[in-house]
Amino acid sequence: MSMERAFLNYDEGFGCCCWSAPSAEDLAALFDRAGAAHEKIVPVEEMTA
Repeated sequence: MSMERAFLNYDEGFGCCCWSAPSAEDLAALFDRAGAAHEKIVPVEEMTA
């Protein structure tokens, strides 16, 4: 698993990270083991033209 990109909105205190992972459950387990806070994990697909 690896983090691909991160986006931040400093004015609103919001951050979003895009990860490459086999599943949302695997990524949540990684965060839990690391003690990293996460609000929600949403699976997405890349859209290309």
